[in-house]
Amino acid sequence: FVSTASTSRGYGIFKSTDGGTTWNHLNSSANYYYINDLIVRNENGNSVLYVATDINFYGGQWNGSVSNIGLMRSTNGGNSFTNVMSNIPSTSSKYCIADLELGADNRLWLGTRRNVGITATDKGGGRVLYSDNGTSFTVAYTENNSLSGRVEVACAPSSKDTVYAVFESNGKAEAIARSFNAGSNWSTVNEPQDADQGIPSTDFTRGQAWYDLGLVADQEVPNVLYLGGIRLKKSTDGGATWIDINSNYVHVDQHELEINPHNKDLFVC
Repeated sequence: FVSTASTSRGYGIFKSTDGGTTWNHLNSSANYYYINDLIVRNENGNSVLYVATDINFYGGQWNGSVSNIGLMRSTNGGNSFTNVMSNIPSTSSKYCIADLELGADNRLWLGTRRNVGITATDKGGGRVLYSDNGTSFTVAYTENNSLSGRVEVACAPSSKDTVYAVFESNGKAEAIARSFNAGSNWSTVNEPQDADQGIPSTDFTRGQAWYDLGLVADQEVPNVLYLGGIRLKKSTDGGATWIDINSNYVHVDQHELEINPHNKDLFVC
């Protein structure tokens, strides 16, 4: 398991059935050298695994098969996978997925990133997609300024209607959008300003959004969300305004934000 911002390559997926005490490599995933995200979804009592697979340049060559870019789905515990992702419009290539999230109603939400395996002008970045059945996908939102960029999505655990997304383009966090009706309508909100002096107000990630970007909503209050880049930000009004909550105990460059559903602690990495 290696993210797209890696200086190496991965070796697929490892699985534990004893709470992480022991692990086994899934042979079916051995050629998934770059995995951006994975998630397990309960579908009629069956644990279905979704894996966002990618390719990247390392060691002087491209690693991974272009045919493996997309969303791999397994209904048998990872013994086999099927690429279920839909094609980028006007191409025969799949959307590349950067982020996977589950809504409060078990809807699968996806944020795309550019598909580096194709030469088309539109490489499929800058989109938010969703699926209710896990095999067909709807584009809920497209950020016009970020067609080549990465998207991070956050779903409010206490509200199936509340979804947020932050969009990267050319290394910068270009836009933040939100929907309060399950993706039917969207509006953009202001980005937070960097707490340090001399940083443009148009990019709180200082050109590192391709690498540093995280977004998560509070477990109980849907209008509370956290946003990570170089410094950690918090909003209590659905992204309308932001405050800086970084401290000496929070390392700069936030790649992932998660909230423990059992004790509500925010985890930053």
